[in-house]
Amino acid sequence: MDIKHCPRSADIHFVIMSASPVPRDLPWRARDSMNRLMVFSAIYLILACLGPVLGFYALRLYPKGAVNRIFFAATICLTLWALGLSVAVVAPDAQSAALWSRVAAAGHVSIYSLMLHFVLLLIGSRHLPDEKWLLIPLYLPAAVLMYALVLSPGVARLSGHYEFTAGGWFRSGAPTVYDTLFQAYALIMVLGSLGLLWRWGRGSDRPEIRKQAWVLTASFAAAFVLGPLADALNRTFFRLPVPPTTPIFFLIPVTGIFFCV
Repeated sequence: MDIKHCPRSADIHFVIMSASPVPRDLPWRARDSMNRLMVFSAIYLILACLGPVLGFYALRLYPKGAVNRIFFAATICLTLWALGLSVAVVAPDAQSAALWSRVAAAGHVSIYSLMLHFVLLLIGSRHLPDEKWLLIPLYLPAAVLMYALVLSPGVARLSGHYEFTAGGWFRSGAPTVYDTLFQAYALIMVLGSLGLLWRWGRGSDRPEIRKQAWVLTASFAAAFVLGPLADALNRTFFRLPVPPTTPIFFLIPVTGIFFCV
């Protein structure tokens, strides 16, 4: 073969890049933005892998325990939340970002009810007037929001409202009524969990119970308060080019629960 017909290394590099399935006109092709989003995507992915490990281990310790089963379900929800965000922040287009955001929302919506259910089981049966009837007000709001934010046919139309920023893909436009209902639902579940844990620790004379209640109260507050507060302050004032950090904070109560089950 004539040497002058051999492709140069630059030509080979061009052919490889042209054959790549990633479009060349993506908005995140800027090196600094891509590197930052890939770091957050990797963090979310690690979080998605760590959750089931803790859940399976707790379930293996006592497979028939209701507390262990609820904790396992909460870790699965955290996995869906983190996995969805891991793909959504680096999605190649708005449709993919919307799809994986719905996967993340499936875990995000469910985890609050599971956390409150876990607290109710942990503090003892005397706080549960009737567990079967309690499941209706506990999980009905989550089921309604799950349909509205994840399964509803109308939610598919929101893919056209996703815009790419330096912090990844975000849904543009004003919050919907379901967004407001979700915030109210999450706030009620958070306050209920924190209030029950505080009451449980204060009403016990056993030092181990007080310590356990303090650890869980502090870890729940760190996730439920610091995470959303950090994201809200960033969106309103700081405007740092980073994706949501709330799911990262949720590893704190999951770890705290793991050492208490």
